[in-house]
Amino acid sequence: MSADYIIVGAGSSGCVLANRLSERHTVLLLEAGGSDDSWKFRIPAAVFFALADPTCDWGYQNGPEPFAANRTARNERGKILGGCSSINMMMYMRGQKRDYDEWASLTDSQEWSFDSVLPLFKRSESHLTKSSEFHGKSGEMQVTTHDRSDDPTIRRYKSAVLEAGFKWNEDPQDGDSEGFFDQDFTVGHDGVRQSTSRCFLDPIRGRKALKIETNSIVDKLILDRDNKRCIGVEVIQNGGRKRFECNKEVILSAGVFGSPCILQRSGLGPAELLEKNEIEVIADLPGVGSNLIDHVKCALHLEVKPGVTLNGSLGAIVAEMMPVIMTSPGEVTEEQAMRVFSKHGFDPSSIMSVLCGLFKSSNEKPDPDVMVYMMALSSLPTVDRDLASFALNLYKPKSTGYVRISSQHPTSAPEIIMNYLKEPEDVEALKRSLEIMRNIVNQKSIKEITVSEFSPGPDCPDVEKYIRESADTGYHPVGTCKMGVPSRDPMAVCDWSGKVAGVSGLRVADASIMPTTPTANTNAPCIMIGERISDFILQGL
Repeated sequence: MSADYIIVGAGSSGCVLANRLSERHTVLLLEAGGSDDSWKFRIPAAVFFALADPTCDWGYQNGPEPFAANRTARNERGKILGGCSSINMMMYMRGQKRDYDEWASLTDSQEWSFDSVLPLFKRSESHLTKSSEFHGKSGEMQVTTHDRSDDPTIRRYKSAVLEAGFKWNEDPQDGDSEGFFDQDFTVGHDGVRQSTSRCFLDPIRGRKALKIETNSIVDKLILDRDNKRCIGVEVIQNGGRKRFECNKEVILSAGVFGSPCILQRSGLGPAELLEKNEIEVIADLPGVGSNLIDHVKCALHLEVKPGVTLNGSLGAIVAEMMPVIMTSPGEVTEEQAMRVFSKHGFDPSSIMSVLCGLFKSSNEKPDPDVMVYMMALSSLPTVDRDLASFALNLYKPKSTGYVRISSQHPTSAPEIIMNYLKEPEDVEALKRSLEIMRNIVNQKSIKEITVSEFSPGPDCPDVEKYIRESADTGYHPVGTCKMGVPSRDPMAVCDWSGKVAGVSGLRVADASIMPTTPTANTNAPCIMIGERISDFILQGL
């Protein structure tokens, strides 16, 4: 079949693109995964079951990481309608004003400045609890502020950060997110997860201009080599191969790992890598797969007194439901799952009890660079103590890595090296952040519920070793097809409009085009990218 536009990937950006473009053009949306029609992807509290489901995850692994004790780790990416927005922790954040103004500078386009992208954030948003010039009220995606003042542990956390001298931020979405705040989540008024599939695809399922094909793995692009133009895609579907051609453009929204790998398999990437894999070089683009940036995290863990955390409730839920899910997954209904959550005192519409905050790892930083999740849960594997975890995410790391194909075959696992902690500055920032966090948990409000610091421990002999042996992904990788000005930056893969250098009829629109990482979880910025690139296309840019 032929369509005006082919969109590869129905994730956070791709669903938005499909919605906007199909208002005026025919669109084919290709998704490698399947349907998100399950309670695991609707009930917010079921996120732990969604993340544990291998059928909706690409199964990526990064490492061995040379600067993080040579460890390997899972790096979950959504392989399902809605992409990562169907399996993520639902946190809605935009980032700092300076993040987007920097993008504008790096791309030579004010279209990416904070003032220019703010209306795009607002367009897709329908905030249920905030009304100001910084929030939309009529967008497709409902957002709500997660006020957990009913949780005595979170009340203690809030008191402690105020005792330690940190400011309270009433709205971290206005371009200045420094301070502690009640987190915004993509959860609707009915208590259901607001994935991009649910918000941007479900309402337009009957639109004749839009065709959605699931379980469709894009192998490579179809290129008119004489004219260096992309004219379609080659897809593996139901065990066979299909060709889909477009009248106008192909848009890659396959994610930070998927998009660069499709480009590489198609002959667009570093010449040396392509030649090694016996792929004809169409365009030598050394930046494809480079500039991989992630929010690396480590944590401080407290052993706390009985009744402080939700670990017991969550453990009971997992113990009751997991055996049934593993043996007869189709037999668990949404109603049954809701009953189990409620039975064990876990609000199904809530993801977790958490207090969030952004602070500077040092006074020399122009903006906050560390995000902390103060949880009434443990992020460690089961231990024989009741732990509360305080996860510290470095939102402005200096270390960068890469993703590279390992063969011509689309199902071969790529080589992913994050290079976590390669730059000494990142280690020092996390060391200082642990000390800042230790000051907070030593305030009276938290001290009263603490037994002891479990890890790294007050007498840890080598904090750097602890960081290198425990740090892992913050689940926000970006940058592998970065935007820039290709004529002056050879590592820029796309220009300001998402167009790929060296070939026409092809754009990228997902987290991979971010030239730097935002001071935020990346779902909301990816939705904004879908809005931005849609506008460029509809305006003929």
